[in-house]
Amino acid sequence: MSDMRLALWPGLLLLLLLLLAGCQSPPDAAPAGAPLIVSQAVISAANVDQLAELASLAGHSDAVRSVVVSPDGQTIASGSFDTTVRLWRASDGQPLFTLTGHEGAVRSVALSPDSQTVASGSADNTVRLWDVASGQQQRLLAGQGATINSVAFAPDGQSLVAAANDASIWWWPLTGNSNGHTALSGHLDAVNGVAFSPNGELLASVGRDYVVLLWPMGALVPEPVVLGTHSRWINSVAFSPQGTYVGSAAGDGTATLWNLADGKALHSLAGHEGSVYALAFSPDGTLVATAGADGTVRLWQVSDGQLLSVITGDPAGILSITFSPNGRLLLGGTAGGHVVIWGIP
Repeated sequence: MSDMRLALWPGLLLLLLLLLAGCQSPPDAAPAGAPLIVSQAVISAANVDQLAELASLAGHSDAVRSVVVSPDGQTIASGSFDTTVRLWRASDGQPLFTLTGHEGAVRSVALSPDSQTVASGSADNTVRLWDVASGQQQRLLAGQGATINSVAFAPDGQSLVAAANDASIWWWPLTGNSNGHTALSGHLDAVNGVAFSPNGELLASVGRDYVVLLWPMGALVPEPVVLGTHSRWINSVAFSPQGTYVGSAAGDGTATLWNLADGKALHSLAGHEGSVYALAFSPDGTLVATAGADGTVRLWQVSDGQLLSVITGDPAGILSITFSPNGRLLLGGTAGGHVVIWGIP
């Protein structure tokens, strides 16, 4: 690509790196008496090869494109091509609500930092906000005119971003009743994934133009810089919990970990046969999980890029992956319409 975005602007990159100073705090401990999904546990390289399937949550009638766990560990949310969002009780996997209203595939779900609101992005070109306690729709955010591929809450819960097929990122303030939004332009093709840094100062985005962009969200008009590229489209992106690394999962069969201290690739994680759909960091930042079209979930050590475990899931593909808040469990959304939960002894 010859676009000027491919030049890393040293001055702005330095500014972005300085903003990461606030991202170094460790994740909060789970409260006493919390259910299994948030109970205290430590994941380690010694036991990740012993992952066992604990449960498979059935209810969706089509592929589960997105699955997340609420920060308080009480609720699982899943979004499906069947146009619904489902909420599940994390302690026992029991269904709570089926959220209906979208008229197209639900491609992404996110839970707010206070665990009270779920956002869903759909192929019907809308983002909807739902109350977790009641399952009722709170708000409809529309106007993009393009499929929504990814949604993310800012860490302070005061704003929401959505990645769209028209190469734009839409940024809504959630305070007040206005549905006014800002369009962020920088990608040259569909935007597939967005993620905030832990301190909310940076936004990472990826898409079908093969690039990973970083946006300084404190700027009046955020302008992106290119962190790196893949040889094919990029499906998803995530920050490590400490804010030191960005991970990108791509159609070239690899996931790359990018070191924000120098803007260089730390590791290229290769092994999936086919597109890598999703990745997630463990809460302590030592592990990264990847999921792909080959129906496997792979666990890697962040420090050296070593492959620690391969889990065989749905042969049709694992479309999404996430850790429970303590890192004790992995949850995946499958092409067969299930939410699968794996546990570590």
